[in-house]
Amino acid sequence: MSLPLPLDGVSSKIRVLGSFAGLAVSALLAAWTMHPAQAVAEREAPKLSPPVKAMVGDKQTHVFIVQLRGPVTKDVYDAIAAAGATTTRRYKNLPMTAISAPGTVLPKLLALPAVKYISLDNAVHVAGPSAHPSD
Repeated sequence: MSLPLPLDGVSSKIRVLGSFAGLAVSALLAAWTMHPAQAVAEREAPKLSPPVKAMVGDKQTHVFIVQLRGPVTKDVYDAIAAAGATTTRRYKNLPMTAISAPGTVLPKLLALPAVKYISLDNAVHVAGPSAHPSD
């Protein structure tokens, strides 16, 4: 009958810890090599309209509507500018603003606590009967 040495248990624990460390390093490497759209999509998907998700990381400038969580203050406009976007329209009575920015700026905008949702600034079309009375 042999007695286990105290180091036998330690070496197995070190092997288990080494496996977990390897997994952690693999996860970090995967996150670093992930396309910006994938990283943002997983973290902030509810804040982006589907077409905007595809623009994350794009160097081309686009126009967006940024819906905000509360009243728009000078600090909010300053934060949007500091993120790299240009405000193109301010709405007097609505908690939103229109901006132009490259897709590379989207992650910075999403990190702002005031930002609720970002969508493309597209024309809106009526999808039902016309509001004009018929003659």
